[in-house]
Amino acid sequence: MRKMKILRGTTNVFADLGFPDPEIHFLKAQLIGHVHDGIRDRKLDRAEAARTMGVSAFELSEMLKGQFRETSIEQIIRMLINLGCDVNLVVKPKSRKRTGGAVECMRRRRKTATSRFNPARP
Repeated sequence: MRKMKILRGTTNVFADLGFPDPEIHFLKAQLIGHVHDGIRDRKLDRAEAARTMGVSAFELSEMLKGQFRETSIEQIIRMLINLGCDVNLVVKPKSRKRTGGAVECMRRRRKTATSRFNPARP
């Protein structure tokens, strides 16, 4: 049996595979993930989601399957806004540890109301 050498990748599979502009591809993938989450959170079917976001059901289906190369970041942001999401862009100086800048996408979940039970209070 032949031994395989296993290489540890980075957090960006697009960089690992040698894609041009891997940071942009990674950002788009993360944003499309947020589109998927938004559709799920609102319990929309694909047709309703496509109408809400202003794209065809076919375009939405292709994007959710990873075919988003021709879709701009601006288009994805508009889709998120149409889904009722707030989108914030933050520009800041780069970390001293890195030689170049970086692109990052974070999702902040809605805080859910919690009831606090205090047995000492009536």
